[in-house]
Amino acid sequence: MGLHSYLTMRKWSLLGSMGWANKRVNKQLEPAPWSSIAALELPTSTHDLTGSEYDKFVSTAAGTRLRKFGYPHSKALEYLTSISLGALQPGGVLLDAAGGADAEFVRMAREYLPFSIVAYSQDAQLDGTELDGIRYVGGSIETIPLPDSSIDLITCHHSFEHFRGDIDTGFVHEACRLMKPGGRTVITPIFLTNRYAEIWNGRPAQHFDSQATQIVDRTATFPGWGPYEGFARSYDVEAFCRRVIAALPADVTASVCRITLDDQPIPDPKTNRHIPVLNRDMRALVLQRS
Repeated sequence: MGLHSYLTMRKWSLLGSMGWANKRVNKQLEPAPWSSIAALELPTSTHDLTGSEYDKFVSTAAGTRLRKFGYPHSKALEYLTSISLGALQPGGVLLDAAGGADAEFVRMAREYLPFSIVAYSQDAQLDGTELDGIRYVGGSIETIPLPDSSIDLITCHHSFEHFRGDIDTGFVHEACRLMKPGGRTVITPIFLTNRYAEIWNGRPAQHFDSQATQIVDRTATFPGWGPYEGFARSYDVEAFCRRVIAALPADVTASVCRITLDDQPIPDPKTNRHIPVLNRDMRALVLQRS
């Protein structure tokens, strides 16, 4: 890691740990009421994880970084949600979209599951190599170089909100192409909020959708940082239906799950101080091909 990257990471970590982050975002955005989501013509449910499941999941060798936090960390909760909702079977094929070169989720999933799987990690900068049994694939998130109907479970962790322009809709189309019959896509979290917004923590490059409120918050950790980030999007119910649900073909259904841990909302903002208000009621979007 270069000096500039290190200092940038430290800056955002400090803002989060001191409670100084997301000032403007927190004033304008909050999770959409569950009642408004339940009113959609979609299946909705609450999915409860357990503390014992979480402890077992982060006890893997690949979970060392997340285990060190000493509390249920938002990233580990996202990963465990995908495993729990994904319903992978022995020999199943997993693709972690935007999973990156470290393939942290894929490594944890392979250790946690009591059977072997075929595992892919995708990122635009990857080159198609294989390492430690993990296959790395490049391509943009809307043109992944894998065959039609080849994947049992596609996962996407805290990346969907960073897809600029119409890439969110494009990824939905691509996931539907890649899923096998009976396959699933789990997007965790899906950010459904009181307002449809495009959020920047630097100079906005573009206003992608004129129907979205544009929020510029230089304290915002939510848009992230790095080569693919600095931007995030949250959906109100109307925009979610227009940009995501309307993109689904007839043979793919969608459901929204509210995620809890031992019947409590997650992530806990008292420990996960880096999260904005809009991230304090985790929801997951599950797509399934018939």
